[in-house]
Amino acid sequence: MINNIIIRLQQKYFIFIQYVFLFLLFGLLSFGRSFSHIYAILPHSSVSLIEIILFISFPVIFLYKKSFLGLPKLFLSNLVLYFLFGIFYLFFGFIILKNPLALRDAVLCVYILFFPLTLILFSKEKIIRLFLYFLIAANILMILVGRLYIFGACPISLLKRFIALNTDLNFQFQYGMATSFLIAFFSFLKKKRYKFIALLLLSLDLYMIIIFAKRSAWIGCIALLIFYVTVINIKFFKFLLFFIPLFIVTTSSLYYLDFKTTQNTELYFKIAGKALSMKNFLEEPLSNNEISGLKFKDRKLKRNYRQQYRNIKWRFAVWESAVNFGAKNPVFGRGFGVYPECSIKGGKDIFATHNHLISIFYKMGISGLVLFVFTNIYALVYGLLYLRKCRNMLIKHYLLASLGAFIFWHITALSSTLIDLPSTSIFLWVIMGFIFCSIQADKVSNEYSAGK
Repeated sequence: MINNIIIRLQQKYFIFIQYVFLFLLFGLLSFGRSFSHIYAILPHSSVSLIEIILFISFPVIFLYKKSFLGLPKLFLSNLVLYFLFGIFYLFFGFIILKNPLALRDAVLCVYILFFPLTLILFSKEKIIRLFLYFLIAANILMILVGRLYIFGACPISLLKRFIALNTDLNFQFQYGMATSFLIAFFSFLKKKRYKFIALLLLSLDLYMIIIFAKRSAWIGCIALLIFYVTVINIKFFKFLLFFIPLFIVTTSSLYYLDFKTTQNTELYFKIAGKALSMKNFLEEPLSNNEISGLKFKDRKLKRNYRQQYRNIKWRFAVWESAVNFGAKNPVFGRGFGVYPECSIKGGKDIFATHNHLISIFYKMGISGLVLFVFTNIYALVYGLLYLRKCRNMLIKHYLLASLGAFIFWHITALSSTLIDLPSTSIFLWVIMGFIFCSIQADKVSNEYSAGK
């Protein structure tokens, strides 16, 4: 009798956590950092909604630990070592050294718990389908919220303040993740109206990525393009035949609406400045000349170009400073809660590294970096190798979309603070969970089919 009650309570708790976790993902994919900006104040630090939900979900990992203990031993051992390495640094920095800034680096290790949590909660095809519905709804909301954010056109002051808590990077990642899923599932959709909706949303996502003008996301999209051309080949080129005409019509219409009718020159020159500065830097990476023979008819464009070109140079300076900082203890790093200083305009200040691999290197040394890189490469290769063997078509497209989103996250994180923000750092481990839960779900589906 008591055992039956305990089992029922455990089942109800599991279902409750499933929906709470879906609610968290939906909120983050719809509103980004604004959604997680609910704080319980601690001295010099804070706990976000993400950590609160992780705390109440933590027992699920212990109750259903068999779900992830069956993972490949080489992968699991590296993941556990990296996790324990990070926990040690977190404990040493916060408890022993009494450095409250060490809590800011908790995202590097504590958030790994979202991997087994995702693996456990998304182990069935039913919940995968539900998440896809949530993702589409969240994508529509994020497009609307993004437009309110970038154009500042929200008439409700409270909502405007809520949206303002966001960062450009949040929007860029969410649009990039949605882009991967929309491309992957295009061939899966059978009805023409669904295909049209997918193409329309994809066009809007890419347009929003362009006007948010984050070069890291632009490079992420190029990596995503290369990934899909390599993996699905001819199908992707067929997809482009449908997509390109609608993309041209959609972006042209929105460009006219956003820039021609409103005369929003500041945003236009910001985008143009970033594009030109990146092009010129790639063409002449060793040149110290900001202009390099370019002529500008408009002073605003010239000013934006100079500013964005210097930003690229500044980022390289930050990377160099962080590498030199970590090189003082290259094997084990400098620990959590410590940051390199970078000379800016004759003075010094502390900046985020804008590169996830360099951040891990200077905090956890080569030891932590090797564990992190191996774990992530293993997940990517493991997913790619299984992709061909996957029989369930829904799960196969889901796995493909997750691999694309995984690549987009890493490429974007190479030149941004994606790993430092809780609202984007969480998705590294969630997407890795998607990859492994897709494989597990397909194996379960195959066993069920064989048993019939």
